[in-house]
Amino acid sequence: MQEFSDDVDIVPSLPTDQSAVFVTLMDGNEFERGPGLWKLNSSLLCDQIFTSSLKIHIEEIKNEFNSDCDIDDQIKWELIKYKIRNFSLKFSKKRALERKI
Repeated sequence: MQEFSDDVDIVPSLPTDQSAVFVTLMDGNEFERGPGLWKLNSSLLCDQIFTSSLKIHIEEIKNEFNSDCDIDDQIKWELIKYKIRNFSLKFSKKRALERKI
């Protein structure tokens, strides 16, 4: 919250043991926003090229995180999801560029 606040004032209140806090927030246009939330286009799951490429990619990931790997199972799962998401994102962006041409 600190990065979004512009000014903070603490002023005494009627009860002597409490104070009021006034926070001035920055306008939403003053800071840069990220690209937003990405969602998997479920129509990709009907695309034979995508599904076969994804299966190969998943096998590569499984080999990378084999049973000899000493990473915690929860961290492995998060890394696997991250790698699948990156693959899907790159594939869908590439497909979108091909459609524009």
